[in-house]
Amino acid sequence: MASWREVREKRAETPQQKERIERQSALLALDVALADLRRRRGVTQADLSAELAMSQANVSRIEREDDVLLSTLARYVTGLGGRLEIHAVFEDDDVPLTAVNALVAA
Repeated sequence: MASWREVREKRAETPQQKERIERQSALLALDVALADLRRRRGVTQADLSAELAMSQANVSRIEREDDVLLSTLARYVTGLGGRLEIHAVFEDDDVPLTAVNALVAA
């Protein structure tokens, strides 16, 4: 009987399948990061939902979302007491693109 690893290695994947898998993995990493970030800040979903004036179910949905809107992510981070910044990072430069929290106030 073949191991799971052997089966996976033998399975032919198209470049499109590999790209989709990598994209999904990155999204799952963000999913874990949001819940982990909240826990690291010592905040429960209930606490955050009260801060954001939304239901706890909505906070849970945001943490599970496949593709979080930038404005939603900024609001989430602001609710935890932080600010979201986006940078374009290059080998020789780090360019702040925006302080996203301006989107939250809009």
